[in-house]
Amino acid sequence: MPLPQSLEVVSGFAEAERHVYRMVVGKSGRAWFYPSELHNAADYIYVTDSEDWDKAGRGFGGATVELQLDNGTRFSLKGGWHSNDEAFYEDTGVDIREKHLTFVIIAKQRAEGMMQDVVYYDESPQVGFFNRGERTALEMATKLDEPLYYFSRSAGGSISARVYP
Repeated sequence: MPLPQSLEVVSGFAEAERHVYRMVVGKSGRAWFYPSELHNAADYIYVTDSEDWDKAGRGFGGATVELQLDNGTRFSLKGGWHSNDEAFYEDTGVDIREKHLTFVIIAKQRAEGMMQDVVYYDESPQVGFFNRGERTALEMATKLDEPLYYFSRSAGGSISARVYP
């Protein structure tokens, strides 16, 4: 089975600006944003560069991204960052760690960009932990008592690696 190819070019600005966000202030004083109504909300977490929300940060090359908030207002995220679910959870206590959209293939062999002797594959992308592919492959490798390869694609890119029981 060939590894899926993605030829689509994605704009970070367009992706950030197409959702409606909930704003949460973390223990750090930073403002965090996530699309609470989206089934894969953890793929779209953004945060201010510092606790001074008006200070331009270095994220997005220092550019401003306009975010629509769920209370009907807009927030100008000045040089903010795309962030991850663990940092978000640690600072805010809001747990969306199982809300990533991933596509996974697991096989016994991999050669020249091909997954061979496939033991598992998603019919379509699934919502779960970001490292769902690795977790599933490790569980299967342990059960089969043999190393396996996995491929996982998410909104942030893809990874292919080997796991051992």
